[in-house]
Amino acid sequence: MEQASGVDERRAEPLRKGAVIAGGSRAGFSHEALFYAGDSEFASAALSFVSRALAADEPVLIAVRGERRAIIREALGDDAARVMLQDVSELAGNPARLIPAWLRFLEEFATDERRVAVFGECVWPGRTRAALSECCRYEELVNVAFAGPRAWRLVCPYDIDALDDDVLELARATHPLLRRDGATETSDAYRGADSMRPLEGSLPDPPSQAQVLTFTVTTLHELREFVTEVAHSARLSSERTENLRLAVNELASNSVRHGGGAGTLTTWQQDGALVCQVSDHGHIGEQLVGRVRPEPDQASGRGLWLVNHLCDLVQIRSDARGSNVRAYMWLDDEAGTGDA
Repeated sequence: MEQASGVDERRAEPLRKGAVIAGGSRAGFSHEALFYAGDSEFASAALSFVSRALAADEPVLIAVRGERRAIIREALGDDAARVMLQDVSELAGNPARLIPAWLRFLEEFATDERRVAVFGECVWPGRTRAALSECCRYEELVNVAFAGPRAWRLVCPYDIDALDDDVLELARATHPLLRRDGATETSDAYRGADSMRPLEGSLPDPPSQAQVLTFTVTTLHELREFVTEVAHSARLSSERTENLRLAVNELASNSVRHGGGAGTLTTWQQDGALVCQVSDHGHIGEQLVGRVRPEPDQASGRGLWLVNHLCDLVQIRSDARGSNVRAYMWLDDEAGTGDA
């Protein structure tokens, strides 16, 4: 569903080499792309990662797809009982949920300055261009979210035999460290957390047959009913219909409050998903919006946090001209896969 220019529509030109952070880490946080080829190399690399962490008495979280979990469990043998294994398929369907998941793990296990280790899969073959674009932004924002003093290690596996070259190129640009064949080196394509622009770029135009509805504060009820009708036409379940209705209502309410008092809802079906896009003239400036749980007394940010946890995929693009937030619900036979 992304433009033909590639996974990341911001980069029409080849990546330029930039400044490398010495040692590949910032303030103790290590973010590494692991390049492997096939199941055997994957198992070997995961075993090495776990062995190193257990030897250092680090709590370990392995978050990979179900079939990858089986490979790791077999490779670890008895050590599997000492590791937290999680199926990442649903969690990473919307990559915006991963940073909150790592934060929860750190809050629970990184006590008294104890280091932890996370082996977290986000990119895999078969993901839509839209999902891959958000994976790229997630990898960028990890460097922003964890640039503080807390020391921990995140390794992100990439299958070089199964993924396109542009995906691997973006992995090099978003990870300070690269690992291949047991050796780690700094990435000369990584430009530093300060250069990340996760909300920039444009989304492909909606198809000509898309339905469009303008709204104001006085027509939010009509908007909610419209979303319900669209979801029923797409044969979403009652629960997923209500989730989408709530998510779009949150986005539209944000438009009314912060986007000039009005907005536009555009809906269509594409690539196995029902898509709802809310557009307005407001500007979103917070890089981590929707990815860090708002504080109880925080005045803004709750809407996008809720939308990220209600919808299967969310894309946010914002500049001086306005904002577009695109929410996806996979049709019921593909719910939660992130693939289409």
